[in-house]
Amino acid sequence: MITPEKFLQIIQIIKDNKEKSRFKLGKIDPDYTGGDPRIVFDGESSASAKAYKTVSYAPVANDRVLLARVAGTYLVLGEIGGAVTATGVGIADADENFTSTHVEGALAELFAYVSNGKSLIAAAITDRGQQVSGSDTFEQLADAIRAI
Repeated sequence: MITPEKFLQIIQIIKDNKEKSRFKLGKIDPDYTGGDPRIVFDGESSASAKAYKTVSYAPVANDRVLLARVAGTYLVLGEIGGAVTATGVGIADADENFTSTHVEGALAELFAYVSNGKSLIAAAITDRGQQVSGSDTFEQLADAIRAI
């Protein structure tokens, strides 16, 4: 799939009208099952008669795609606008705070860390005579500390 940065660069070129006809948007033919895909170009209602080559992209029916004009034809660069999931976004963790290498895992680790910390604080507050639990909000825990 094309990177968000590369996509934005291409869109900026289109906006600047420097290479107006060099790129096109469309979607993979809804009836696509394999091979080089036919394209339903933006503004058209039916798939092209011609099938187009792809670059490092495995077409899927109805994917929204960006195409570039190359040597008198169009080449499918890749999918655009697809959902990005937290497991697909890596993290740079120079301080080695997380064992996970992606956002989803790091969020899970962070949630567990905070939850465990709240439980420890709640236990200490309860030891001092106030009834709280680790599932209480930070505001509730703070109020209980003030009441000690």
